[in-house]
Amino acid sequence: MNLKQLKKYFLISLSLASLLTINAFAEGERDFQITVNTKEIPLNNNVGMPFVEYDRTFVPIRVVSENLGYKVDWNQDKKLVTINGNKKVELVVGETSAKVQGKKVAIDSTGKVASVLKNNRTYVPLRFVSEQMGAKVDYKQTPKLHIINITKDGVQVAQNDAPEGYLRPGETKDDVLKRAKAKYTEGNAPGKVSDKWIDPDLRTLYIDPFSNDVGMQLPFGFVTMNKDRFKGKDPNKYWVQIEIDDDRYLPYDQHFEKAVGENQWGSLTADDIAPLSKKYPLDNGGRIIAPFTFFDYSKLSGTLLRTKGYSRVVAPYHGDVIDYKATIHQDGEEHVYKFKVRYGRVMTDYTLNKYVPKDQREYQKNVFEKTNFYLPEANSSSRRLPLNWTQEK
Repeated sequence: MNLKQLKKYFLISLSLASLLTINAFAEGERDFQITVNTKEIPLNNNVGMPFVEYDRTFVPIRVVSENLGYKVDWNQDKKLVTINGNKKVELVVGETSAKVQGKKVAIDSTGKVASVLKNNRTYVPLRFVSEQMGAKVDYKQTPKLHIINITKDGVQVAQNDAPEGYLRPGETKDDVLKRAKAKYTEGNAPGKVSDKWIDPDLRTLYIDPFSNDVGMQLPFGFVTMNKDRFKGKDPNKYWVQIEIDDDRYLPYDQHFEKAVGENQWGSLTADDIAPLSKKYPLDNGGRIIAPFTFFDYSKLSGTLLRTKGYSRVVAPYHGDVIDYKATIHQDGEEHVYKFKVRYGRVMTDYTLNKYVPKDQREYQKNVFEKTNFYLPEANSSSRRLPLNWTQEK
């Protein structure tokens, strides 16, 4: 090879190397854009940022699944993600397979790619979403973007059927009725545990957030129905502490943020979180104790909150169950219980006629009636026993 040919070869090699470097740089610099049925999903470090690895595009399974209409639960001890909707999907972080409707399937066609835990978010290859969750995925690239469009039949229909937060996207009325009527054992704390113990009759009090006489815009709280048995007892010795015990909301500061100025948001402080572990006298005079504060926009909260990664607080859906923990203290004796509460709120004619569009009133009234959450009179409330009481201590 003469000198002239050597120079030409060197220049070609240099050009190719530069091109590869530029392409690699561009690949790393591309942002992601994800839409579900034309709704763009906010992507940030809180909800999870997609990434490319093993020549696969990985997406945060929770944010995609929830916007497809699935409910996502996380078991920290088992590193298990359970996704419930039209299908039940179970996957353990780090494994190359998952269970779909109880049947073992590969996460990826190669059988070698596993789900990944990154910054406390679980990621799966994009293809898993399309093949196992009934969604159609359209994927393309521009010099600046990875553009991912995900569509699933029924999502838009459900959003038109009822306001957001009432039906999970993609659900039918039968779906929400089935969830809201799922069987759980009702009951109070499991009876007398010592000679001096008084079994408190704790109930979940459901109200209409837009029509109630307690002055709070919240769906439910708790009351002690047999408060007279605690009348005159020292509130420092006879108290109850009711706390959310659900990893969809805990730790609070990882799920919520508060307004600190016009269009400015900041982290929750210890002082913000402290009221959520407040101790209430068992002789509460029939007042609401331990309200579901995160979904109250009245003066009780003292601030405006939102779920991280969203422009609002993302409430549970009608019929969802929320895990709670109750610590009950009576004159030095203390016991801890766990129980569940079905999420819902009372619908009155006031709210039905003032806030629900005319073309949805009959539909919504029918669902609230069938789930026993419809009470026509303003300021109506419903008291129900918590679900699945178990004694932990």
